Amino acid sequence: MKGAGLLRVVGVVVVGAAVVAGSGAVDGRLEVPGAPRAAIPPSAPPARPVTSRTLVCPGQETVGVPGLPAESGAPPVDLTAVAPPDAVAAAQGRALPPGILQVGPSDHPDAQRVTAPGNPVTALISGPRSGLVSASQRLAPALTAVQRSLATTGERAALVSVPCDVPVTDAWLPAGAGQAGRQEHLVLTNPHETPVTVDVTMHGADGPIASVAGRDVVVEPRGRTVVLLDALDGTQASPTAQVHVRGGTVHAALHDGWLDGITPRGADDVGPSATGQELVLPGLVVAGPDDPAVVRVVAVGDHDAEVRMTVLGPGGPVGDPLPPVRLPTGASRDIGLPSLPTGAYGVRVSATSPVAAAGHLGRADGPRPRGAGSVAAPVHDFGWVPATPALGDLAGIPLGQPGGTRFTHQLAITNPGDGIVTTTATVVAADGTTAPRRIDVPGRGTASVDVSDASSVWVTAAKGLRAAVATSADGGLVTVTPLVARPQTTTPYVVTPSP
Repeated sequence: MKGAGLLRVVGVVVVGAAVVAGSGAVDGRLEVPGAPRAAIPPSAPPARPVTSRTLVCPGQETVGVPGLPAESGAPPVDLTAVAPPDAVAAAQGRALPPGILQVGPSDHPDAQRVTAPGNPVTALISGPRSGLVSASQRLAPALTAVQRSLATTGERAALVSVPCDVPVTDAWLPAGAGQAGRQEHLVLTNPHETPVTVDVTMHGADGPIASVAGRDVVVEPRGRTVVLLDALDGTQASPTAQVHVRGGTVHAALHDGWLDGITPRGADDVGPSATGQELVLPGLVVAGPDDPAVVRVVAVGDHDAEVRMTVLGPGGPVGDPLPPVRLPTGASRDIGLPSLPTGAYGVRVSATSPVAAAGHLGRADGPRPRGAGSVAAPVHDFGWVPATPALGDLAGIPLGQPGGTRFTHQLAITNPGDGIVTTTATVVAADGTTAPRRIDVPGRGTASVDVSDASSVWVTAAKGLRAAVATSADGGLVTVTPLVARPQTTTPYVVTPSP
C-alpha cells in the first residue's frame, strides 16, 4: 500500500467500563495509510487507574422465564456495593478525584448513590430485571458488589448470594442436579445497546447433550432473559451449563433451587468458573462431619482429562489425594469429598487438560449418608462456589447485617502453593474504622477468620491465594461468595509510526 506507515501499538484495550486485559502491555503493529514517521517510544506509557467500572447482578433469578406466569413469593434481592476506604485503597486510586457509586435496577429509575469511599450502598431489586452497579473516579478501581437474598421460612427458605461481575463471551457454570424438585434458572443479562445471541449447551456425565432448545437465545439491548435449564435437560445428576455469546457479551449466573416434595432443601447461585489445568476452590466451610462436600468438574478442553484433587485444610493437605478420575471431553461429573471435621477448607484441582469446577457444601439435615458427599444428600441449605483466579490485586466484599438478620461471616483464604504466604485482611467496621489483620496461610492449606462484625473486608494481593466468605444464618442456612480481584489499572494505547 503506497504511503502506508507501520505503527507500534502499546497498551491494552478497555471496552466500556470493563477492562478486557490486565495492566500489562501488549505490543503489536498496525498498518495505517499515510501515517507520518516519528520515533518509537522506548517503552509503554505508565499504567493509569481505572476511572470507570460497571458490574452486573442477576436480580430475582426465578422471575421472568419467557412463556411462564410470574412466580409469586420469590424474595427480593439486596444489591450492596462498596469501594475501599482511602486507608485500604491503592495509592493510584487515592490520587483520583471524588466519584460516584450508584446501585439500582437495570432501568435505573430509583438508583441509590454514595460518594464516600468505604460507605456501602444498598438497593432492593424485584421483578424481571437485573441490577447494575457503576462507579467513577476514586470509587472505580476496586469496586465490589454482591447480591443476596434471604427467606427464613416457606418453600423458598434459603440464603443465596453471588458477586456482581462483568459480562463475558463464554462461561462454564457447574451447578444443579437431576432429582425431583430441583430446578436451575440461567439468568442472562445484556447491559449493552445492541442485541446479542447466546447458545446454551448442557453437559452431563457422558458429555455435551444435544438440544436445539438452547440455541439462538436472543437477549435484547439492556435486556434480561431467564432460561429454565430443565427445558434443555433435567435428568442429569451432575449438570454443567456452557454459555457462548455471539455478537457481544452477557453477564451469566446460574440459580440452583431444591424443593424436596414440601421440604425446602435450599438454593444458591453460582457465577462462571475459572478454567485451566490448575484450579482452586476456596470457602468450603464445614459446620460438622455430616455436612456433604462435593466438587463438580467438567472437561472443557479438546482432550479427555485425568483429574486429581487435594483437600487443603487448616493445617495443610487433608489425608491423601483423592483417586484420579478420568473425564471424557465435555463430560461433567461429581467427586465427593470425605467426611471433614468442622473448619474451613479449599480444594486444589489438577488436570491433564483444561477443566472448569465448582464446590458444593451443604448443612446436613441428619446423619451423613454412607459413602462420599453428594449434592443430593438431605440438607437444610447449600452453597456453591466456582473455581476462582488468584488474587492478583486488592479484593473485597461488602458484608453487614441487612434487614436486622444476624449473619455469621467467615473469611476463608486458600494457598495452593508449598510455602506459607502472608497477606493482610482489613476489616472495615460500620463506623468506617479499619483494622488490618496479618494472616499467615499455610502451604497447601486454608486459613480463616471471623468477620461477622465487619461492614466489608479487603484482602491484599498475595501469591496464588484465593478467598471466599461463607455466610450463615439461623436454621442451617448457608451461602458462599468468592472474592474477585479485578485489574485496577489500565495502560492506554499509544500509536506511533515506525521508521
